[in-house]
Amino acid sequence: MLSTIRIRWRRSITALISLACPLLLLAGVVATASPASASSWTTSQLTPPASAFRNIASLATSPTSMEVFWVAQNGSVQEEYWLGTTWSSYTIAPPGSADPYSDIAAVARVKNAINWTIDLFWVAPDGSIKHRFNGNGLPWLTDPDVAPAGSAAAPGASMTVVSRAPNTWELFWLGPNTEIKDAYWYQGGPSGSFTLAAAGPSTPTLNPRQITAVSRASNTMEVWWIGKNGSVQDAYYYDTAGWNSFQLAAPGSAYVGNPPGQITAVSRASNTMEVWWIGPAHSVQDAYIFLPGTWNFFTLEPAGSAEFALAATSQAASSMDVFFRANGGNEVENASFVPPWSPPKPLEPPGPLDTGGITAISRTPASEDAFWVTWNGAIEHASK
Repeated sequence: MLSTIRIRWRRSITALISLACPLLLLAGVVATASPASASSWTTSQLTPPASAFRNIASLATSPTSMEVFWVAQNGSVQEEYWLGTTWSSYTIAPPGSADPYSDIAAVARVKNAINWTIDLFWVAPDGSIKHRFNGNGLPWLTDPDVAPAGSAAAPGASMTVVSRAPNTWELFWLGPNTEIKDAYWYQGGPSGSFTLAAAGPSTPTLNPRQITAVSRASNTMEVWWIGKNGSVQDAYYYDTAGWNSFQLAAPGSAYVGNPPGQITAVSRASNTMEVWWIGPAHSVQDAYIFLPGTWNFFTLEPAGSAEFALAATSQAASSMDVFFRANGGNEVENASFVPPWSPPKPLEPPGPLDTGGITAISRTPASEDAFWVTWNGAIEHASK
């Protein structure tokens, strides 16, 4: 049991919500940056060198609060949280608790300035899936393991989580034979796990960030992953209809080198989703859909642009941001859609080659934050 008690107070804030013109939802054109996309980023070091190993997750619980989670080089699970003024640190699990090569995943099922609920998941060295729960700033609670030892492909398991309603979460990860596993939980209701996709050429390799998911409405969710053959697969769920799947992009569409390219997605409105992945020649590929339409594809950044790490966020129904590590260096770049798409700009100068992950969040329609692990294990923070 954790001995440190953490009580966090947050003040209520009235959020200003604006309606976006449907025409602003159009995607697929790269053009000169509009004034709205030209706001500057401020960068700083969140944690010193040797803090983090590779993988990182973040979330926002209100306009004045956000959290960053990572696995440290000693296998402990660490957190930095911000309550509108300063950052504070907290050790969620002791050294040896987590596999540093596998993903860490977090979701906020309830998000507002008064009440919030966070679920955090990681892969233990024995391949079990660990779960911690936090409500309203009280101490982190240890929930039963989501899956027993040997359930994940440790070291190096991909994992992502989504919540489509305040009373439920769904977790996806890479199983020991490279199958896609699914675990679900409903408050006061059922919980369980099953194999969503059998192992094969179209399921991922043993590397992080090969799986991503979103929920655009409370009755549906969608998960994508990169196959060993470079395909992009899509599985989607609707209440009363269950799970269905299809191939979104053909074999050879995604980069599968060492390390392989990653995948990320957002839903910025209930009728649209957008997915990005690293293409076979280090391009950034974009697939988007406006329901009830069909999927469309284009190259967001050309060959030679991106290394492997990738993250995305949406500030509002009319905007998106994609972050990627530039090919050949430690430089993190940002491409924005306001609209239209603006050319990428660096958030930090080039540096040594790195395999650290990137994560990004938006707390309000006027703010964004990105975090990434540098070559020396520090965590950098960019905000605007």
